[in-house]
Parts: sequence; C-alpha cells; structure tokens
Amino acid sequence: MASPASAKTFTKTSALSLSKKDIGKFVGAKGSLIRKHVVNRARDALAKSTGKDFADVPAPHVTIKHLSEDDVVVAECTAASRELLDEVMKCISTHMEHVTGTHRPSPAKKVKTPQKSSDICHLNFKTHMDDHLVGKYIGSGGKNCKALATELSSITEKIGASSVRVRVVQEDIYSNKRTPSKFFLIKNEGSEEVFIHVSAKFSGNPRDLFRAIKTRMISSVTSIESFTNTEAFSAYPEPDYLGGAGTGLVLTASQDKDLPTDENGCYAPPSPEYSPSSPTYTPPE
Repeated sequence: MASPASAKTFTKTSALSLSKKDIGKFVGAKGSLIRKHVVNRARDALAKSTGKDFADVPAPHVTIKHLSEDDVVVAECTAASRELLDEVMKCISTHMEHVTGTHRPSPAKKVKTPQKSSDICHLNFKTHMDDHLVGKYIGSGGKNCKALATELSSITEKIGASSVRVRVVQEDIYSNKRTPSKFFLIKNEGSEEVFIHVSAKFSGNPRDLFRAIKTRMISSVTSIESFTNTEAFSAYPEPDYLGGAGTGLVLTASQDKDLPTDENGCYAPPSPEYSPSSPTYTPPE
C-alpha cells in the first residue's frame, strides 16, 4: 500500500493579473476567501461531476506568492488528480475576476429584428343618440356604416389611408370590455352613449387622419333626421278626458236631444237617486 507521501500529485504554477497590494484582498483573512471560492468550490464541482461525496474529494493546496525578481504574483496549486487541478484553475480565474472587477466579456446578444408594425390606425369618437337613431345610423346590414367608410376612404386617399372601417358600439353595463380612454366627443342630444370606432391602414401621424375625417364624422352624427312619437301619432290625436278640448267623441243630432246638458252645453249625467219601485222586504203576517 502506497504511503500518502508517495501518492501521485499534480501541480501547476500560473501567473495572475494581480498586483502585490491585491494579494490580501484575493486570499482573505487567514486564507478564508481562497478556501471558500477556490478550494471548496473546486471540490464541490468535481464531486458533482463524478457523483462522489464532497468529503471524498481531497482538498487541493493553493499558495499565492509575489515573486519580487519578476514583480509578478503567481498561484502554486497542487491536487490529487488532473481533473481537480483543472477545476482549481477555473475557480482561481473566476475569483480573480471578481476581486479585480474585470469580468469576461458576455456573449453578444442577438439583435432582435424589429417587428413590422401593422400600420393600423384607430380613432375613437363618442356621442349620444336616441336608441332608435343608433339603428338608423348603422343601417340595415350595416349598409350606412359601409357607405360612410367608403366616403372616408375617398376623403383620406390623398394622405395614403386605405381600408377604412366604421363600427358603432353602445355602452353595455354588463360588459367587461374597457371603454376607450382617448376619444373625440361629438356633442349631440340623445339618451344612449355611443362609441364610433374608425380604423384604417395608415402609416402616418394619426392626427393627420383625424383632421381629414373630423368634419365628416361630426356631420354624420348631427345630420340624422329626428323621429318623435308626436310625428308618428299625429294622425291619431289622444282624447282629452279632462274636458275643454275635442274628445274625439261625436254625438248625433238625435242623441243630443235626449241627453241632459248643463248651462255650457256639456253632457251632465243624472245623479243616482232612490227608486220606490225597488224590491222591498215584507215580513209575513
């Protein structure tokens, strides 16, 4: 059995890019930094790579010296195996980078290719309309919105816009969708809050697109003809049951003669009165 003294060892001396004044910072108090960042780290790395326990890896020996004749700092390393010696040298290099503040250059990052923007510009308009006018604005099958989109395409053709679309959305208190935070308000009377979304393929400044369609969008809302219940039912006047106006009830001449009236000629129904001919109860004798 070979004695420990005769066991084969591997040694290596390597110059370090350290100055003499940095040796203490590199070694640490009583060699604490060398043990932690070089000796023990090298043993741990070899144990993991070979499947051994940390205690089964013999500790290498590391000495840091300053050679005055060459004015250079060297590391003298001794290990029980070539693999352990290689791990020691790696740990020395890493520890020296942290002490001196010189890190190995990181691998070049891949430059991300900028994604092409969709060039879709969205503009939001908010207004108020009565419920029946919303349907009139959209049109059957959306034909009015499509016609407006075609007109806007013609207006914005000179500035390079295309594929204009118009969509109308009514506010829904039960919807989780967020309402647009930025919009242009078109003042108009109505009971329903309505958003009109205009989108177009346009790579320019959105303000230019907005200026081009602003006037037409305002007129598209304010020019809708009103429709009221008064107009709908003007042919059928509601009777005035409180008197003083036409009631819609016409009496014929024969009826007018027999009906009682007051001094103003208005129908006055007779008051209820006792009739002696009403049946009475007579007890038997």
